[in-house]
Amino acid sequence: GGWNAVKAEIELIRCAMQTKAYDRLVFLQGADYPIKTDVDIKSFFEENQEIEYIRGCQISGIDDPYYWQKCRYISFLNNPNIVKRALNFVSRKLKLKVRSGYIREGKNKYPVYWGGALWSITGKCASYLLSFYDNHPKFNRWFWYAFAADELYFVTVIMNSPLKKNTYAGGPEKPMKGTINWRTLHIWEYLPGRAKVYTLSDFDFLKQCKELYVRKVNSVDSKELIDRLDKINNTSTAVQDLM
Repeated sequence: GGWNAVKAEIELIRCAMQTKAYDRLVFLQGADYPIKTDVDIKSFFEENQEIEYIRGCQISGIDDPYYWQKCRYISFLNNPNIVKRALNFVSRKLKLKVRSGYIREGKNKYPVYWGGALWSITGKCASYLLSFYDNHPKFNRWFWYAFAADELYFVTVIMNSPLKKNTYAGGPEKPMKGTINWRTLHIWEYLPGRAKVYTLSDFDFLKQCKELYVRKVNSVDSKELIDRLDKINNTSTAVQDLM
């Protein structure tokens, strides 16, 4: 949940954009997997060429600890050690609102937004993110001490830009607790105390979902599910197999 996650994603975007001018970039984490065929995914994005699939709400100025702790606490998450862990514990235990909840850079005052960490953006948006990242070091530094940085950085940059009108909901949404409420192209759910891991028994449910990807799967519990998804997604008879 620290700044290193943002740095890694930025470098992935940079690498992709240096290789080719892509129309669409989709961020998938290690527990994500496609549940639609390549043809279906390509067709979906061709029909929704301008939409930035990222969602979020403004958390600056909200008098609710669920939200303000995300933008007013200082967290030390990168290269953790016993001292940093102790400082994080004290900060939360004493509810130390060290920061204003806004990002100041020169004459600009940016509200902070929070939402889902999984995004699918256009090439235009990717180029904007890289340019903003490279030209706003002070803005970026604010997120060095934020948790969870990847749930905050990208949505904050985009919602403070003209691109916000192209986002999934046409801009910021009303505050909603729980990252599960910020889903876009992924199907996933929480069970008590943990995120659900999908298995072969979920295949019939997943093939009916409108989403393009599933979260979470793993190579042990989900092996048979993954194998079956691969079978239908990598053959010319994928459509018939799904009927």
